[in-house]
Amino acid sequence: MKKMISALVVLTAVSASAQELKFGDLNYNTNQGEQYLTVDFSTFDSFYHQDSTKITERSYLTTANYSYAFTDDLDVFAEINYFFEDQMKGGGESYTISSFGNPAIGASYRVLDQKMFDYNFDIDVLTRQNLVTAKEGSSTANKFEGRSTYEVYGHFGRKWNEANEWRATLGMIYHADGEAKQQGTKYDQESSTDLLFKVAYQYRPVNEFMMVVSAEALQVGEYEYGSDVKEDAHIDYTFGFMAKYLLQENMTLNLTVKQSRLNDYDAEAGGINHDIRKRRFVTFGLGADFLF
Repeated sequence: MKKMISALVVLTAVSASAQELKFGDLNYNTNQGEQYLTVDFSTFDSFYHQDSTKITERSYLTTANYSYAFTDDLDVFAEINYFFEDQMKGGGESYTISSFGNPAIGASYRVLDQKMFDYNFDIDVLTRQNLVTAKEGSSTANKFEGRSTYEVYGHFGRKWNEANEWRATLGMIYHADGEAKQQGTKYDQESSTDLLFKVAYQYRPVNEFMMVVSAEALQVGEYEYGSDVKEDAHIDYTFGFMAKYLLQENMTLNLTVKQSRLNDYDAEAGGINHDIRKRRFVTFGLGADFLF
């Protein structure tokens, strides 16, 4: 009986000290019947050297994500994205592609909520299906991904006072076998697995304004495609900053800046080794979140 009373005292104290999660928080979770829509526009610039050749690429991406809360703990969501004027120069190639990317559908479940357990724990499962082929001049090129993916993520976080909170994510992305088409030539793509770890911290000095800093490590699995191309496994690091402004009680405007430090790796093609090095990736994004 004493142990039960002690446990109840601890649980009561934890619940009493738990901070309320508000719209705009990292750990915010929708309530039953609520709908969440995010719309983002981003630009991507990447640079790398293949042996002695410099290759540059610029992409423009529009993304829309819609989710619906079936219960206080269970959300389902769908995402579509569109790449336009994806421009690549160098390595004997120069082209521009516009296409939809692989759409995603999935679900998110809140296992623990800090109102009761002092911490939040969420599990996301989703799949991105290869449904669309991009157009490149008179030929076709599946520029973005010829393989469907199956992904699972675990998010663990806490808002410990009115202004401060954190969130950590561990994820696994499985790329199934697929087939791509580039310059009119089809080639097989083998399966591979990526692992992701991300941490984020948000500071909310006033209710209307939030700042988020994040760091992410993605281990890209060894990848083979075609009859003789193989890319070694490597780890890519990304550091991000986001500023969010609560325009209305159910709408935020977002500014995102990301800088990636991408590791060198080796790629073998036709029995010849190529050094892929000096890889950099920069992105700028503007977006809005709506809760209704």
